[in-house]
Amino acid sequence: MSLCYIVDGYNVMRRLGRFEQGRLQDQRESFIVFLRAHRPVGSARNRLIIVFDGAQELFGMSSITHKDIVFSKGESADDAIKKMVAASSRRADIVVVTDDRDLSLSVRAMGARVSGVKDFLLKSDSVKKRSQESEDESLDPLERQRINQEMENIWLKKKSS
Repeated sequence: MSLCYIVDGYNVMRRLGRFEQGRLQDQRESFIVFLRAHRPVGSARNRLIIVFDGAQELFGMSSITHKDIVFSKGESADDAIKKMVAASSRRADIVVVTDDRDLSLSVRAMGARVSGVKDFLLKSDSVKKRSQESEDESLDPLERQRINQEMENIWLKKKSS
């Protein structure tokens, strides 16, 4: 049984805190690359759909376009996600990733599963490896990841967009 993960795009991006610099388009693209690279959905058979508020034409997706990137076009991303869940015949195989309480309650009532942002990201390969390698458990993996990114930017003198 494969799962379909529907990610509440901007909700998850804001919770991560590492995609806040540069143009919004670049933030989205970096976020998409991050999710694809770190595979928090687990098995390659599991599907990942990322839903953003707005219309693609308004925001553009220059270097990354994919059928699993959805723009809500005239409605909120929450409403688009609810419609996707309601239209599915396999709601129990859907995992909605969000920290939005109202969205969580709505999709759960329809029979879908819900994963909080932190729990979802703890499944990612890089976070798992880092937490296994680290002996200092005083920082949670997301905070450790943010600090590592900051240090990489400083030491490698990466320019923020």
